[in-house]
Amino acid sequence: MKFVSFVFIEFFAVTALAAAKIVVPQLPQSPYDDTEISTNVTFSAGNEYARLFTLSLAIDATSSNTLQLAFGQDINSDGVLDWQETDFLFGWRCGAWFFRDKTVEAASMFARNPGLRRLEWRLALDADRVPDALCAVDAGTDLGFSVSPGMFRQSWNMMRVTTRGLSGPVYAAEGLIAAPGFSIRIR
Repeated sequence: MKFVSFVFIEFFAVTALAAAKIVVPQLPQSPYDDTEISTNVTFSAGNEYARLFTLSLAIDATSSNTLQLAFGQDINSDGVLDWQETDFLFGWRCGAWFFRDKTVEAASMFARNPGLRRLEWRLALDADRVPDALCAVDAGTDLGFSVSPGMFRQSWNMMRVTTRGLSGPVYAAEGLIAAPGFSIRIR
């Protein structure tokens, strides 16, 4: 049975009045030989009541494919999160879960065996909305990632999703979170 990667993205900023949900559009077929595709998603991380930033990522992981999420502020308002606008990157790359905090040049990788992988990421924010505690787990194994200051910024207004080498099409769909998939919640 061939595994088809699905990307589900939900973003919730819960306030006393409302919750917002943003869904990534279906990614197009790649025009490149390495099958790289990407899309930019706008959102607001500025909810003053948020104290928790969670990510859930599922992928048919290999030693050569990539699913990367980049977060930052689209300063020039061109609708694209450029490298110089990126604060934080997270995902699967070439056989390992990784993160990179560009704001302080911190990075970490944790190699895992290929196959169906699911990472649960839970970042607690203190009263000033500064990253305070992190739990990053794959199949019950704590990846040992340390909290880094650039893992969350309330100025973020864009996320860039990039995939490379995934078997089959990648879809984004509105709905409940279901593995395999990806979700983001800020509450």
